Amino acid sequence: MMEKTAAKTEEEVASRSLLDLVFSWSIREVLNRDLYKNQVKKIPETFTSTSHYMKSFIPALLEETRADLCSNMMKVSQAPTREIFSIERSKEYKPPKDLFYKIWLKRMRKTGNGKGIYEPEVGDLIALTDARPKDIADLNRPGINYLLAYVHRLSNELDDDTNHEMVSILTSKPIQFELENRHNKRESVFAGQEIQKRRRATFFVVYLANMTTNVRIWRSLNSDLQGGNTNVIQSVLESSSPVRRRNNCSL
Repeated sequence: MMEKTAAKTEEEVASRSLLDLVFSWSIREVLNRDLYKNQVKKIPETFTSTSHYMKSFIPALLEETRADLCSNMMKVSQAPTREIFSIERSKEYKPPKDLFYKIWLKRMRKTGNGKGIYEPEVGDLIALTDARPKDIADLNRPGINYLLAYVHRLSNELDDDTNHEMVSILTSKPIQFELENRHNKRESVFAGQEIQKRRRATFFVVYLANMTTNVRIWRSLNSDLQGGNTNVIQSVLESSSPVRRRNNCSL
């Protein structure tokens, strides 16, 4: 088995505390441009202490993360998607926090109709839902199953199944979709197919954002980063895209 991983151990996830904060946000909070209004201050040129340094940058990073997610949620109808073929719990699944799953995505052929096909990358923040969202309201509509997940490992498994791609994820809440099963990979794929045929259940992954840069900055901030690297962090946090301004997601 060949794997690309973002962690030292199989189920370790970098900057878990940042993910826990993002997972805790409701859609209403993501859309609230004033969520961190009273916490984000002008970044000073010098810092009196490590605590002063961290308190200056962390709220700005959280606001940047929220604004990015808000901007992409506002355009969710255009977001890349992919159908989920099967789901199973990872052996490291330990509620209430270690909600690790393996999902198998259907391999899709790219078409010329302009529809984006989701290609997973480590660090992706995704939504798992049982309906393709036409707008952001679909993610918060009664009767729609929706939760956030973080892609922390990709796997290229050398077996006979070339129609599905396995991704390891950490979810914000336990998955309670009907497609879930607890068999091993080979049985899981076919069991998932049978469930889909019987119940006609269809579930999707919807891309929302990639948090790789945010995670790296968060780790640096919490590792007592000093010196010239603060200039790199500041340049990232102070950058803003025209899209965010148009969508009124930023302060």
